[in-house]
Amino acid sequence: MLANSRSFRLMGLILTGIAMAPGGAWARVGETRADIEKRIVQPGVGRILQGDPASGNPANPANPAPPGPASTPGTGAAGTGRRGAFGGGRGGRAALTLDPFREIRPFLPKSLVEVTYLKSDAPINPTAPKTDVPLPPIVNLLNPETCWHQHVLYSSGRSVIEAYVRVGVALSEFEVNGVLALNKGGSVWKKVDNGSVESGIGTEYILDDGSIRAKQDGNALLIFATKVDDYILEQQKGAATVEQGKAPTSVLGF
Repeated sequence: MLANSRSFRLMGLILTGIAMAPGGAWARVGETRADIEKRIVQPGVGRILQGDPASGNPANPANPAPPGPASTPGTGAAGTGRRGAFGGGRGGRAALTLDPFREIRPFLPKSLVEVTYLKSDAPINPTAPKTDVPLPPIVNLLNPETCWHQHVLYSSGRSVIEAYVRVGVALSEFEVNGVLALNKGGSVWKKVDNGSVESGIGTEYILDDGSIRAKQDGNALLIFATKVDDYILEQQKGAATVEQGKAPTSVLGF
């Protein structure tokens, strides 16, 4: 149902709108995969954790990304996501088995490509000026026990939904504000009551220009284009209508 030609045409129009939207060049959602990996896939910063490694590392061809596991449930938009909530506190390894897109996967086009990045929470800035002051010893910068996982859904090479998952420690208010600041472009975020805005994903923050929304789910912060959220909402309404039509038939015989 969701993979029909109408869904693909609608998604194509949505992505065109994202690419042409005012401020799109500033916000992180809508960026190309090459732009995202130029920042993250760097020595001392991060690497591809799982997903399609086809692009390698465009920022550093001499250090290609390691291949991700093949056909792992919950790692692609077409997969069946594992269920569970991103609770606070410790338990970093548990985050590897949970899916930030679990509630919306059934309503996503199967053409989306998902890549998960591991980013250090104590990264070395490769563009920092060189000094004679020695750096303090840092052991295992890409420590999988305490780090970030950034899950990105790409369509035609552009990010449409991103999930920033804090691993090993609780996601703090300061980190939420910091990630939101990176994604605000030339606009400002405003907080809204969850449920007060008609939304397929759920919305707690909206950019003042209306282009991007965000939602915190425990240790995960989801940031997504409003037009993609509207698309998912339409798919959910269609699925609900189908289920409603089945109900009278399913209860016959009682």
